[in-house]
Amino acid sequence: MDKQEFADLIFGDNPQKRPKWFSLLEDPIFKPRYNIPLNDQRQDAYHKLKKVTDAKIMSVLDFGSDPTNIFTAHEFMGQVDPSAGTKMTVQFNLFGGSVFALSTERHRWLFPKIDDLSVVGCFCLTELGYGNNAVKMETTFVYDEATKEFIVNTPTTKSQKYWITNSVNHANYALVFGQTIVKGKNEGVNAVLVRIRDDKMDAMPGVRIVDMGIKMGLNGVDNGALFFKDVRVPREYLMNRYSDVSEGGVFKSETQNIPSRFFKVTERLLSGRLCIASLCMGATRACLYIGIKYAMQRLGVGASGLSDTPIYDYQLQQNALLPLLARSVSLNTAHNRIKSIFAHPIGKEHEVLMMCCIDKCLVVWNLNAVAVTCRERSGGQGFLACNRFGEYLNLAHAGMTAEGDNRVLMIKVVKDYMGNVGAKKSGLPKMGMCPKNQLPKVPNLVDLNVLLDLLKFREITLFKSLVATLDQRCKVEKANQFEVLQYEVSDNVQSLAQAYGERQALEFCLDQLHSTKNADTKKVFATIFTLFASDIVLRDLGFYLSHQVVSQDAAKAFINSLPTQVKALSFHTKDVIESLNVPVHAIYTPIVGDYVGYNQEPHFGEVVNAKL
Repeated sequence: MDKQEFADLIFGDNPQKRPKWFSLLEDPIFKPRYNIPLNDQRQDAYHKLKKVTDAKIMSVLDFGSDPTNIFTAHEFMGQVDPSAGTKMTVQFNLFGGSVFALSTERHRWLFPKIDDLSVVGCFCLTELGYGNNAVKMETTFVYDEATKEFIVNTPTTKSQKYWITNSVNHANYALVFGQTIVKGKNEGVNAVLVRIRDDKMDAMPGVRIVDMGIKMGLNGVDNGALFFKDVRVPREYLMNRYSDVSEGGVFKSETQNIPSRFFKVTERLLSGRLCIASLCMGATRACLYIGIKYAMQRLGVGASGLSDTPIYDYQLQQNALLPLLARSVSLNTAHNRIKSIFAHPIGKEHEVLMMCCIDKCLVVWNLNAVAVTCRERSGGQGFLACNRFGEYLNLAHAGMTAEGDNRVLMIKVVKDYMGNVGAKKSGLPKMGMCPKNQLPKVPNLVDLNVLLDLLKFREITLFKSLVATLDQRCKVEKANQFEVLQYEVSDNVQSLAQAYGERQALEFCLDQLHSTKNADTKKVFATIFTLFASDIVLRDLGFYLSHQVVSQDAAKAFINSLPTQVKALSFHTKDVIESLNVPVHAIYTPIVGDYVGYNQEPHFGEVVNAKL
């Protein structure tokens, strides 16, 4: 295959940006350190982020001109340091991106300071007692007409701003969300800029910052809890793109519906989901590179009884790793397409929210599976911190919750899906073959068009079944829709969201397949995408058999085809993993290089002074 074409397609951005990142990551500052105090871990993550910002390789203004550039930065940082990547996503997306999206001319002074870290920000949305129902948060901004200031308070223990990245060590400003009270009336949630530290980095009067301490991972991220007591901020610090308060205390908003104002001011969570997916997609590629590269050089017992066989050659190893490689490349392809649609949503504006949500869910869960499997298939070596699987696993767990709990986002996907279909903004996918008269007669399911039709059939069936249940319970029996969704059909909702995401991913893969130029590269992509789709159909084979859309003979033949598909991919695996845009020189894992040489001297699990 043409490895360059493959790498460019996986990159999903202008390939000319890649050498700049590869060169930047040669700096020794990106060498990881493990057995160091908590505060040193946090400083280490900050210094890596500062090295990136000093290179002027990205800007918060990219959200207006080239948002994909910010996602690309996240993919690289997800590979080399998830803690620094997490600090970056808060600085440039949640804090910086929100300022960019919600600001007017009076806030423009912030942009260059965000880019060079002279202003380090944190994003104060989540409260101890309010996560997915943040619209009901308790933090308040009361407008004082006499002084033309907002008075910020977190009046209860539950209202403390919680899990606030950058807050403990490095932030000097916070974008704080709260109920806006003007002349005694609650005008809903808005955002104000609050200075939380002075020039000496001491907390400002009325601001209390509490260190949340050691976490299960990503301890380079300085998470804290913030309390505000009668903190006064100038009226001009209100983010006033959509709502504003005049000096005389008149509240104006282009959005009259108060709950809708909340979604306006928290829209950065949408791009944030793509940032989290990008961090995790980068980590996925690195994880697969490390796990498979080690398997290709680690020798195990062969037929001779000697240790002369790469463990990669074992069917056990290939059957565990290669379906995940296929799924990862396929989700990467879909992720790239969704990034592009986010940047240029013309004609698909009504689908962007669904796409961003499902992308995060599928990519993050896949990283979890990849990290666990690579760790296990690497044996004891995989348990060493310096071989990085634990770091990537912790990123996956952070990603499952950050910018929206994955399972809650799946509910959001389905609600929007049903709303779009109901409003005729979009329809259900259209199958190429009849599920009653044609599909059951297909003897060989290992065909991309057949597999796509099967994914469409499952999605259509799940959608219609859910709608019928909701109609019966809510329209006929007058049940409360919220209660039905939350207490009766939760599994149906989750299954439908996943079916939608996987069908869409396969369609994006087929689009790329048709545009791939090199014939050999196209064959490799076809092998990968077919295994991806086959693995999904195998997982849900009971569904297809119970709906009689697949014959028993076809199902038996299909099950037997999976090992053959895996073997077909195994001959291309080396080329594939070497085309995943992994900055190998910046990964610093002993098992990717000369792990025997690494163990000739004691390094105590560190790589700083090791020759790798």
